[in-house]
Amino acid sequence: AQSYNGFDESVPALTAWHGLRWAGEGTSAGDATVLRFDGAWESQHTFTGHHTVRSLTPWNGTMVAGLGDTTGLGDIWSFDGEDWSQLLDGSSQRVDALQVFDGDLYAGQMALTNVDGAGDILRFDGDQWTTSHASALNGAYAMTVHNGAIYAGVGTEPTGDGKVLRLGGTGWTEVFDAPTDTVLSLAVHRGRLYAGTGDSSGPNGDIYAWGNDYL
Repeated sequence: AQSYNGFDESVPALTAWHGLRWAGEGTSAGDATVLRFDGAWESQHTFTGHHTVRSLTPWNGTMVAGLGDTTGLGDIWSFDGEDWSQLLDGSSQRVDALQVFDGDLYAGQMALTNVDGAGDILRFDGDQWTTSHASALNGAYAMTVHNGAIYAGVGTEPTGDGKVLRLGGTGWTEVFDAPTDTVLSLAVHRGRLYAGTGDSSGPNGDIYAWGNDYL
């Protein structure tokens, strides 16, 4: 059944926080909005000048939002239940992924244009941002935690290089080289890691599974 009849072009982010459902929506012309469901969907906050709320996650008692979709507007904001405050004034085009791991906040950046740090993965410890992974690719699209490690789905549109990376003691390493442009989504179910891929050149929206020594 339809839960929300939206007026914007997309709703790329969904999460739960403080017993409520939250969503991020937007359009190519602006109006990046965080929605909250408390008996009915309502606009909780609109980020003026930004196009879309690309990602949402609870972290350290707050709700965190990753924004986009124009170069230099890949910013990150947090909501403490009363006010929104900016955590990152980003240089990328958008923040497609947010993930909490070992108490730190990780952010996956993306930009179709060739800007510094386009596909980098950033880490925030509550005091400062650092680059967790400096990427030659243009997007970190998805992140999740599996078996005590954090994983990221990365790639480049439209020239290939879709991969799954894992953070370990020596940094981020490749665990899967996808035959597509990007790894767009990651999920864990019954002890296995699933990766959803995408390819601008053809029907390659495939799903791969990590478990029993294969992905």
